[in-house]
Amino acid sequence: MGLARKVLNRGLRRNAMLTALLFGVRLQGSERIHWDMTTLVLQRALRLRLRSGMRVAEIGTGPYALLARIARRLCTCTVDAGDINPTYVQSASQEVAGTASSVSVIESDLFAAFTGQYDLVFSNTLYIPRADGRSREIDRMHPSETDWCGGESGYEFIERLLADARPRLRPQGLLLLGFNAAYLDEQEVRRRCDVFGYEVDMCTRMPLNPSCVLHLTAQQSQQGQNPR
Repeated sequence: MGLARKVLNRGLRRNAMLTALLFGVRLQGSERIHWDMTTLVLQRALRLRLRSGMRVAEIGTGPYALLARIARRLCTCTVDAGDINPTYVQSASQEVAGTASSVSVIESDLFAAFTGQYDLVFSNTLYIPRADGRSREIDRMHPSETDWCGGESGYEFIERLLADARPRLRPQGLLLLGFNAAYLDEQEVRRRCDVFGYEVDMCTRMPLNPSCVLHLTAQQSQQGQNPR
């Protein structure tokens, strides 16, 4: 791992003052990285699509529930923020306590512990192929694969999310799928979205940022399905 990347990962992205400047949210902890390049693009996408009164879900909220708190700050909505890592759920619950009363943190593998349907679901997905993550020493920076690994090819987690999210979307509901195109082929992600019954409504990008967010709606024939 190069020196510049080490400085970014171990310094800037754990800096509470910089996080507050970029996202308008103050975090209590700095033991772990607060954000990545996809977080920046997801914030922009949330600004575009959030509306007051929405019921919102985040998959993979991490140790600080940063994006869930951003969503709540942007509008009056209720947010269920899930993560599979129990340590992160405990940390995120402490972060939102007293500061984001409409954010509920849930320990869940994808939607396993969620109930009902949502107007908007978003996720900074797991997208790094296992071998790629190990060669770049990402596994040393994040000991748990549930922090970064998208599977052998990098597409497996996204496929699981696409399959599980559709019945959780209300009619005209929206799924914001964030990933870093430096690791995955965007056209391959789009192809999988089509296979799982989604249409790409739009795509959010930022200059000099390899990440993007696909705005997905269920194809007409797939709408109205009930949650499992």
